[in-house]
Amino acid sequence: MKRHWRVTGLALAFLLAGCAAQVAAPRDTEPSPSASAKPSATNATTDVLYIQGSGSGADARIAVIDARTGTVVRELPNGVLSRDRSQLYTTETMKGGTQTQIRVLELASGRETRSFTIDGYFHTLFDYYAPVGPAGDGSWLVLTGDPIKLDDKYVTRYAVVNTLTGAASSLELRGDWPYEFVAVSPDGKRIYFTDLSASSQPVGIRGFDLTTRTLAPAPVAGSAWNKWQAGGWRSGIVTSADGRWSYSVNTGTEEPSFILALDAVNDRAQRIELPADQSAGFEKAMLWSLVPSNDGKILYAVNPAIGAIDEIAVPAMTVRRTAHLPVSRADSGALAALRQAVFPVADAKRLLRSGATLSPDGRTLYAAGERGIAAIDTDTLVESAVLAKDASYDTLALSPDGERMYVITPDAWSTIAIIRTRDGSSAGGFRLPWYPGAIVRVDLGR
Repeated sequence: MKRHWRVTGLALAFLLAGCAAQVAAPRDTEPSPSASAKPSATNATTDVLYIQGSGSGADARIAVIDARTGTVVRELPNGVLSRDRSQLYTTETMKGGTQTQIRVLELASGRETRSFTIDGYFHTLFDYYAPVGPAGDGSWLVLTGDPIKLDDKYVTRYAVVNTLTGAASSLELRGDWPYEFVAVSPDGKRIYFTDLSASSQPVGIRGFDLTTRTLAPAPVAGSAWNKWQAGGWRSGIVTSADGRWSYSVNTGTEEPSFILALDAVNDRAQRIELPADQSAGFEKAMLWSLVPSNDGKILYAVNPAIGAIDEIAVPAMTVRRTAHLPVSRADSGALAALRQAVFPVADAKRLLRSGATLSPDGRTLYAAGERGIAAIDTDTLVESAVLAKDASYDTLALSPDGERMYVITPDAWSTIAIIRTRDGSSAGGFRLPWYPGAIVRVDLGR
């Protein structure tokens, strides 16, 4: 699989900074009396955001931001959230890298509730920019060590930690390429990886038995595919609430796209073929998103850039319905041409993580396309509206009441835009001095 890297063009930063100085009104340094009494007209919200990506590397943090002003009110250590988003798991290296301490914090208060220490150097896991939280049934935290190359082989290390007891099992794998994490079985006894090592063989998902300490000699049944034909891009992995199923869209140029569904209970996998007319080139293929319904009985696969949405029945794993959406197209004007010429990577390479989300009542699916956000009625699979159609977005996060959507704009400004879901109007926005990795939680303001 190819890795997605965001490259920041310094020339564009200076170019756009000069333009912004002419067109962007500065934010008032002193609030007016009316602004202190109610939300400003710029940001009409009192929500609180938790945004990952402040700083870099070991110094990265989670910023807690007042959405009304865009002000960082406090910071938390970097880490991953529990399934219910109430707890934060962070790691800290100890004793010269020979041990790792795992701290469990209350996300809302930052208070540490417990901690435990395991042997070896590990840190929390990310799938591109998106944090990978507890796996399996939600009580297993997967940590990773940085892959290293030793004697022409990559050495990949992982640890599976029980978040309740602190018990841990670690493993080390060697191959021509690093092994990429896919899933953990609900009971925590098996961990699954994408095996890219055998370049002349079909790619597959292999399981490692943590009880017998053995790597399965062959890929999980049904998980193999030809990486040269279908291995163009993989969407973010989505896991069912009980930890049994893990899904990803796999796309290429020489055969139809498909969803690979891994059954971590029965140690098998199957391909769910998507309609042939839903294949596309790499850039549009990167805009696939998967979203499970609130009851877990349906999986939605959506890509507004190619005008496709599919409804997959779970656990039958069949495409029950499919529909065509009006294709969302990227801007082709002079400004877009200039931006593409000076800052090509941002526009040309958008690999979505959290590119779609479901409303709290499950009736509307929101999905990012090349431009704008499609609002899709889940009863009919008909696009009811396109929100904020003049821009592109990488990440969607809804307020708990579903009234506001917070989106990351993939531009040089690191902008968080706020969109009212009722009519698509703007509720404001703000810029960050760093590029946000993910909006991990939104709390209703008081």
